Amino acid sequence: MCAVFCLALGGCGADALREAAMPPAADPSARVAKARYAPVMAGYQHYQPVAPANWQELNRSVAPKGAFPPAQTSPVRRERRP
Repeated sequence: MCAVFCLALGGCGADALREAAMPPAADPSARVAKARYAPVMAGYQHYQPVAPANWQELNRSVAPKGAFPPAQTSPVRRERRP
């Protein structure tokens, strides 16, 4: 019985502490961020479908210098296992 009473009393204290730490909702001196207009289409880019490209060459073109060995003249073919 005492444990139930202590839990109920402790729960009431937590709410009182939480309310004391929060400023009143209608505080006219509270600082708020200014609202600014941002267009919905800001940053939009139209992309067209393109034909597939050689992914190895694309990776080499965007990688840091020296990250990949130079391109090979003939692709290495691996045998497919059944």
